Amino acid sequence: MENYLSSSSTEILQLRSQIRYHNHLYYDLDTPEIDDIKYDSLITRLKTLSPNDPVLNEMGNPTYGTKVEHTVMMGSLDKVHTIEEIVSKFKGQEVCIMPKVDGMSLAVRYKSGQYDWSATRGNGKVGELVTPNASRIDGIPMSIVMTDDIEVRGEAFISRSDFYGIMDQPGYDGKENGYANPRNAAAGGVRQKDPKEAYNRHIKYVSYKVIGGGFEKQGDVLDYLNAEGFRTVDYWLAIVGDLDNTVETIIEHIKTATFDYNIDGAVIMINDLKAFEDMGHGSKCPRGALAFKYETEQVKSIARKIEWEANRSGRIIPVLTIDETEIDGTNVSRMSLHNYSWMMAKDVAIGDTVLFTKANEIIPYLTEVVERVPERVKNIPAECPSCGGPIETTDVDLVCNNDECPAKFIKHIRRILQILDVKGLDEKTLIKMEEAGLLNNVWDIFDIDTDTLISKGFGKGESPNWVEAVHNITTTPQCLLACMGILGWGRRMFEILFKDKHWSPERWVEFVTTEGNTALSADFSWLINIDGIGTERIVMLRNGINDRWNIVSEISKRVTLEYPEEVMGGILEGKSFCATGTLTKKRNDIYAEIISLGGEIKSGVSKDLGYLITGDATGSKLTKAQKLGVTIINEDQLNELMGK
Repeated sequence: MENYLSSSSTEILQLRSQIRYHNHLYYDLDTPEIDDIKYDSLITRLKTLSPNDPVLNEMGNPTYGTKVEHTVMMGSLDKVHTIEEIVSKFKGQEVCIMPKVDGMSLAVRYKSGQYDWSATRGNGKVGELVTPNASRIDGIPMSIVMTDDIEVRGEAFISRSDFYGIMDQPGYDGKENGYANPRNAAAGGVRQKDPKEAYNRHIKYVSYKVIGGGFEKQGDVLDYLNAEGFRTVDYWLAIVGDLDNTVETIIEHIKTATFDYNIDGAVIMINDLKAFEDMGHGSKCPRGALAFKYETEQVKSIARKIEWEANRSGRIIPVLTIDETEIDGTNVSRMSLHNYSWMMAKDVAIGDTVLFTKANEIIPYLTEVVERVPERVKNIPAECPSCGGPIETTDVDLVCNNDECPAKFIKHIRRILQILDVKGLDEKTLIKMEEAGLLNNVWDIFDIDTDTLISKGFGKGESPNWVEAVHNITTTPQCLLACMGILGWGRRMFEILFKDKHWSPERWVEFVTTEGNTALSADFSWLINIDGIGTERIVMLRNGINDRWNIVSEISKRVTLEYPEEVMGGILEGKSFCATGTLTKKRNDIYAEIISLGGEIKSGVSKDLGYLITGDATGSKLTKAQKLGVTIINEDQLNELMGK
């Protein structure tokens, strides 16, 4: 008689295979294909069918680099979705409530107060050493005051402002190099072979736990970490009651609060660390903490078009147009499909019914195709949609290699205007100007005049505004050089370059504008000694200047360039500042003035901070500063320090 598996046994085998596959993508490769909701549903179903299944205790496999065994399991947390579940477990106890950071878990070891090593989570028991890379991450100090051997745990992340904004570097906005979210970009940077890439990607570290040190309360741990110079998660303390409105209010506040990192829930942890340890550990989860997962709204719509757009680097990006659908208070009709490879993996075609959400409540993100039409029309282009030239298919992208592609041309102009903070000229207007014969070079945008625009059919009301916007521009040398559009060399990289005194900003501008065509023979070997600049970036810089020096030369004739004054013994020398809340002036303008007077800007609050500048609607920085005894001032008091 033949043996047949029962339907439930078959489903268990399928679930095991799916979960292991997605564990490998998430923990090992940092390229998840499904969102948390879909993954959690697989876990929940397997728990129902096989409560003690060994796959439930598996995460990833430490498949990279040198292995290190974690002395304390670096596991995950049991997930809950209701306040009642929290009350049931922690009633009557004081809990510490923290945002659950959506990053890459890192353990950082200190021996006798000195940085020793860093490791990824791996499978929770064994991770991968990433010591050199982590040493370049913002928020991991190289030495601490405590001489006891301790291990700090936290998350590596790329800030929301870096990832979702207009980036100077490749690889951050979900459209460059195939990164769909900040976590993937951070994890990729941590594992780069060149440690400087972790620095170049502006990866940061936020900590939340200490192994060792003899702490009594979780709140004390976070206060200690903050005092040592670590970036820490915000936290709130509360006693869990029967119908706990306090806990619920805090959790809802975390959901709607603005953090510079992405979150995927809230952590509720016993504040008393002895009580926390007494509750013990499961196979991969401590019993003294829970992860409250927010319900992410997902909605359905119909895919109507797949359009392909060439970007400034020549990559051709698929964009999905759907029936306009409301989600989380906004109407969505378009979303990026990131790249050719990602779109093909999702197998989305015109006419499909798709499910989408808003990644971290910001960016529309297709989660899956729920119903496919028989005819799979994907509108994959055979030629560049902008210039009609031939395209190349790489492992990830479709790429236009035509250097004269107008998409590159127009997007380069648009990027220059963004760098120079020129507003009011959108891409459609620039395209019309190019079609009217007004833009033959990227710098021609600064030569437009009102009469010519009107004669070419542009509006009498808008034309003077456009002309005014591109005239009388004042900018900095780093912004001017960033206008070349060299891959990997935006204004922040030039700021890093200028910190080295080998060449002044004036010398760089002089070299590019007058000697740029000799860049291939120039000796740039000394750049390798600057933190954040690797061999690959030096090659990009040399080649970029050689090819694009005339852009800087021409734009410099059409703008006013302001060089920063060299600060020698300024009135704020030796003083450090950080700001919080809403201020009457732009924060960057305040910081620039502080720097011009010899002051230093700190990214966060620590024991070494001199002054915290406060405005309206201050955040957790104020609380931390008060605890650490940092001097707190308002804008009027800052002006007094400046001698105004």
